[in-house]
Amino acid sequence: MTIIALDVETTGLKPEDGHRIVEIGMVELDERQLQRTGRLLHKYVNPERPMSDGAYEVHGLGDDFLKDKPVFSEIAEELLEFVGDCSLLAHNAMFDLGFLNSELAAVGFEEFHPNRVHDSLRLAREELPQLTRFNLDALCRHFKIDNSGREKHGALLDAELLADVYFHLLGGDQDLFTQFDNQIHETEDQAEATRATAAQRPATLAPLLTEEEDIAHREAIKQLGEDALWNRWL
Repeated sequence: MTIIALDVETTGLKPEDGHRIVEIGMVELDERQLQRTGRLLHKYVNPERPMSDGAYEVHGLGDDFLKDKPVFSEIAEELLEFVGDCSLLAHNAMFDLGFLNSELAAVGFEEFHPNRVHDSLRLAREELPQLTRFNLDALCRHFKIDNSGREKHGALLDAELLADVYFHLLGGDQDLFTQFDNQIHETEDQAEATRATAAQRPATLAPLLTEEEDIAHREAIKQLGEDALWNRWL
């Protein structure tokens, strides 16, 4: 089963305020094998509006850099063809989905249904309640994923880091597998030691049943009749 890790960079925080996508990164993942397939899509987009100062501080994509890039309508079909019928994965998914659907609707394409999008932020909060921060940098630190190249946000790099985080959240941490395997062997060794100790008992245990209790038990069994199952062991 394949899923597409998605990240977008934008001119601002809300599409309803007229902000637009300026960069899209998509990485195809094989969920069963917990690995990337090698397919990816990366596009810079001319937003046809000025960049906000706050957004520029986040990703460093300025108006001069973006002015000769394709507008969204020129890449929409390629994007949809890349996704196909796969589900999407995003960190704080409603942000990315909100912008993506706004761009698709503006050029006459069908929007992605929210049920088709997995939110790794929600998953991280469920799986790692001991953490206090759940942004991508915090999760990379937790899982010891190298994000040293992330001086600025970048859609493709963030989609690749998201893929690695997602694999860890699904249980793809080899250290965890090794730890679990060691626990199994330790349990088996302990069981074998217990069996060996039991086999070395120096003498048969003394019966706990008193003679009076044994006689009373036998008398009670007789009252059940000759066909009682208990008679086979008397």
